[in-house]
Amino acid sequence: MAILVTLKPLEGVRACVFDAYGTLFDLASAARRCADVLGDQAAPLTALWREKQLQYTWLLAAQGRHADFGHVTSGALDFALETLYQDSLLMTHEPNRAFRWT
Repeated sequence: MAILVTLKPLEGVRACVFDAYGTLFDLASAARRCADVLGDQAAPLTALWREKQLQYTWLLAAQGRHADFGHVTSGALDFALETLYQDSLLMTHEPNRAFRWT
């Protein structure tokens, strides 16, 4: 038995916004794909990456500025990699190759 639902348009609604992080984008899965290179730092990398991503977003909002999701995410990843792997040979071999957006 099919149920037919008819919805009326919401009056006065000009935009619909939702949080894509954790729903559509899973940064942890990207780190897991590189576990062979990241080693035991994969989980700390994911945590620092997300923390810095949020901080950058909050700072931009507080300054009344905007940067797209890809730019903020990329900058946060660069920070996390440089922080966790600053003394590693990994930093000389494009460690964020699997994370870059094309």
